[in-house]
Amino acid sequence: MRFEIERPEDFGRAISEFRVLRKMSQTELAAQVGIHRSYLSEFESGQVTDALRRLVSLAASLDLTIEIHTQAIHTQEPRTRALQTR
Repeated sequence: MRFEIERPEDFGRAISEFRVLRKMSQTELAAQVGIHRSYLSEFESGQVTDALRRLVSLAASLDLTIEIHTQAIHTQEPRTRALQTR
């Protein structure tokens, strides 16, 4: 799966959508990642984007596209999400 976003805020929204599709609560996902549920909530709502903004700016300065490759938790199916810099 490839997911393209145009703004760092969209990444949090995508995380929320994928979490809901997998029928996971914020509490479950936060525990799995090792963060507090309130931080995940802020991330999903687009309130926490500083690191993503810096990453996108660095990539754009180098004319790069950022791709994040992850493994599905239960299926071992490779998944890809991409942040488009332009």
